[in-house]
This record gives sequence, structure tokens and C-alpha cells, in this order.
Amino acid sequence: MSEYRAQLIHTFRTVLRPLVRILFRAGIRFDEFIELIRGIYVELTIRDGAGIGKKISIGRISILSGIPRRDVDRLIASSDWMQIPKPTDAVALAAVLHRWHTDSTFLGPYGVPLELPQTGQAGRNFTDLVRGCPIKIDPVSAFEQLLSAGMIVRSGETHVKVLFRTYLSPQPMSAEMLEQFGSGIRNLASTIDHNMSPAQNTKRIERSVFPDDGLPNELIDEYDTFVRERAAQLISDIDDWLAEAARRRLTNPSNRTKLGVSVYQYVVPVEQPIDVASQVVTGS
Repeated sequence: MSEYRAQLIHTFRTVLRPLVRILFRAGIRFDEFIELIRGIYVELTIRDGAGIGKKISIGRISILSGIPRRDVDRLIASSDWMQIPKPTDAVALAAVLHRWHTDSTFLGPYGVPLELPQTGQAGRNFTDLVRGCPIKIDPVSAFEQLLSAGMIVRSGETHVKVLFRTYLSPQPMSAEMLEQFGSGIRNLASTIDHNMSPAQNTKRIERSVFPDDGLPNELIDEYDTFVRERAAQLISDIDDWLAEAARRRLTNPSNRTKLGVSVYQYVVPVEQPIDVASQVVTGS
């Protein structure tokens, strides 16, 4: 068990290091981080510690979580730490790009998205494209945000051209990028948690392919191009299937589950171990 515990702690150090680096860059102090962790422990203890439909006492929360009762009392008394920020428009903007690439109304020969007039030409303009999306957003706001993010460009004085199929905010540490970051990490972690659970007989897709001893640096550019092309094709095929599925007649279309597929490319960061003590000047 001690070997298991050592591996678990090392694993979480590996996972938390890049996450804490983001917090550090954003100016989040250690005391703020600890308060965040306290809240998560209290929340999960309430969710998982009592059982479905049962209540749990403050004392029991303190015992199960290891958090002093005074801190549990304080967190329960104030729900500020549980507040959820207003969602960004990222999902709505992604829906606009999705429809532009999958709805035949806005596609030309060979499935290529059409350049659209902003208004006019009823039924086949940017405004109607946005208004027909399932997630509502003001067409003017959608235009300005997609243009600012470089997802679309003006084509002449009246038309607009789409450049990308998926939406990604170009602004580092923006609310949109942080929202996407949170969703991505949550989804990946939930998949790993699901696959690690002995109670789950059916596992979710979680695959990696990599060269056992690394890739020669002179091949990295070729590898990068190959991966981007294949991943883009895979995502496009799935996106097309989802668009077709959305048009089917179903017996119970309101019974839904949020799901999806994420493809990500990674490069293992090279970080040499450091002698912490030798890097710190004492007595100051």
C-alpha cells in the first residue's frame, strides 16, 4: 500500500504542476488555492459521503474530509465559493461554425462552406445562419466575436468567409479560453476516472500512440503536419455524423446526454529535477 500511495502522490504532483503554474501566472496565491481545495473537499464529501438522497452532519463532513469543523461551518454558511460565473459565448460561437460546415443550406459544391452576405438573400446569409442555431446568440455579437477571434474574415464589402471549423479564443487567459480549458480537463479526468473504476464494465475510449523512445527532432515538423491533417479529418467526420443525427426523427429527442470526442496532441515537457534547498537563500 505504501508503494501505491507514493505513486498516487507522485501522479498528482505531475498532474497539479501545470495547473498550479497557470494559477501562479494568474496571480492566485497559495492561501486562495487552499480555500479552493477546502471547498472541493466539502462539496465532494456532501455529494459522496452520505449516499444518494441522504443528509450529512457538519461533524461527519469534518471527520470524512479532515477539514476542521470551523472551516466546514464557514463554508456551509456562505455559498460564495460555489458561485458559477456567467457562461461565455464560446459554445454558441462553436454552434455557428458547426452549422456553417454541416447545413446544406450554407454549403457549396463538395461540401465547401459558402461565403455569405451578412444580410439579404433571405435564408442564406450570416444573420439567418446564426438565428437558426440551437444555442441563441445575437448575430451582430457573433459576427464581431468570430471576426475578432480570426475565425471568419470579410470578403469584399458585403460578404464574410469562414476560416475554421472549430472555435478557439485567441486571447490567452480569456474567460472563453479558461472555460474551454476547464471543460477539457474535466472531460479528460472524468474519462480516466470512469476507466479506473472497477464498477464500470464498459470503458470509454482512451488511447494514446507514441514512439517508445521519442521521435528524432528532424521529423517533428512532418509528424505535426501528419497529425493535424488526420485529426482534422476525424473531427470533421464525427461533426458531420452529429449534424446528420440531429436531423433524424426520434421517439424521445428531449432525453439527452452531453458527450463528445476530444483529440489532443501532446509533447512531454522536459523539466529537470531541482534541489529545492540549494535554490533558496535562507535568512531573508
